[in-house]
Amino acid sequence: MSKVTIKSAKTGAKLEFSDVGNEYFTVAFLGASITALHRVWAYTGDCERLANLFLEMAENWKGWEGTKIWDAIEGDFSLSCTSDKLGHVTLRVKLVERDTPELWSAEFNVEVEAGQLEKISNDMRLLFGKC
Repeated sequence: MSKVTIKSAKTGAKLEFSDVGNEYFTVAFLGASITALHRVWAYTGDCERLANLFLEMAENWKGWEGTKIWDAIEGDFSLSCTSDKLGHVTLRVKLVERDTPELWSAEFNVEVEAGQLEKISNDMRLLFGKC
């Protein structure tokens, strides 16, 4: 598997994870009005923790209290996940580019249905097994 695409349940937006290897991966958001792409350094265990976040959400597909969070070691990518009792999951994504002259940051939500979580989790484990 070379890429995992998480499609929004509400819009045509997509969150994609790709180019996993050599302690890096790429995360991209493709929306109607913005596209953001960032290369993330995955320190030892980070890929496994990210895949485990999706596994934990899939195991708790009926919903959970609070927020499930994953942060990259350099603080340039974070994922905050919440759910409601109606089967809606919100992935709040934050990307920050600090290593270029054109500094930028972007925050966006991707809404998914609880029924998508098992497939997403399985795909993430396959993809991030290479990291």
